[in-house]
Amino acid sequence: MSEKSGPSLADMINSVTQDVSALVRGHIELAKAEVQEGAVNIAKSSIFFIVAVSFAHLASIFALVAIAFGINSVGLPLWASFLIVALALMIVATLFIVAGKKRLKRLKSSHRTVDAIVATATSIKTL
Repeated sequence: MSEKSGPSLADMINSVTQDVSALVRGHIELAKAEVQEGAVNIAKSSIFFIVAVSFAHLASIFALVAIAFGINSVGLPLWASFLIVALALMIVATLFIVAGKKRLKRLKSSHRTVDAIVATATSIKTL
């Protein structure tokens, strides 16, 4: 009376294992597709930002030239006007360099992650 009326337990387990494996592979493929789509969208969007920054850079150059000609219209020679603008740019650049160096020094002196890892390792060793 031990006639088989359906698939065996081993067949069912194999079927479930294959289904789970296929499901996981499907999720991985979906994740890959989403990441690829996101990367393409980011690349397309970044083109607009690059073009915008390029135009802003050109506009700032024209503004600086206009400022120099404005200073020239006050009565200074043209070379002095451009020299004043160049010196102002150098001062601003120097301020940004100093600020950047200060931030960089703060980043180098920050050891919170290393300190946290050492503290965790020490507490694990004491157990």
